[in-house]
Order: sequence, then structure tokens, then C-alpha cells
Amino acid sequence: MLNPSLLNLKYLSYPDMSGNNFQGIPIPEFIGSLKNLRYLDLCEASFNGEVPHSLRNLSYLEYLDANNWFEAVNMLLSLRTLYLSSCELNGLPVFDGKLYFTFNT
Repeated sequence: MLNPSLLNLKYLSYPDMSGNNFQGIPIPEFIGSLKNLRYLDLCEASFNGEVPHSLRNLSYLEYLDANNWFEAVNMLLSLRTLYLSSCELNGLPVFDGKLYFTFNT
């Protein structure tokens, strides 16, 4: 289980939670309060449930590996890198296991 004491790490920017077995718990709401996150790896972390709306608060997040959490993408405006392996999405132009895209503002 993730402990809210992570909020005390004010400069945390690159947490890698991949490969942890969180046993199907939802991603905690407090993750969205880690304002300085630039990189977040949740690949194979065994999270379950809905993507918390608090992830919209991660305004500096540039990299997300959210295997099977495609719905999170709409919330992350500064995202630059997205890995979609094991998402089983059909009809997307995928090359070398990566999808390249740009956003126009």
C-alpha cells in the first residue's frame, strides 16, 4: 500500500512504481498532490479501479507508463511520452512498440 507520507517528499519528480504488486488497489488520490512529478511509471504495478481525477493536477508530468490505463491520458496536458504496451489497442499507428504524437495548442 502506498503511504501518504510520500507527500512529505516535496521535490519527488521521478517515482518508478513499476513491478510492484499493489494487489489491485486503486491508484491513491494523493498521487495527484505530488505537484513536481515529471515521470511516473505504473507499469505492471497491479493497480485496479478508476483513474483518480486528481491526476489532472500533475501539470509537470511529461512521461507516463500507465500500462492498461489509457483513460489517464486525457487528464495530462504536459505529457510528452506515452508507452502503450499491453494495452491491446487496435487501429493505432504503432512503430517499434511506441506511438509518436504531438499536441498543438
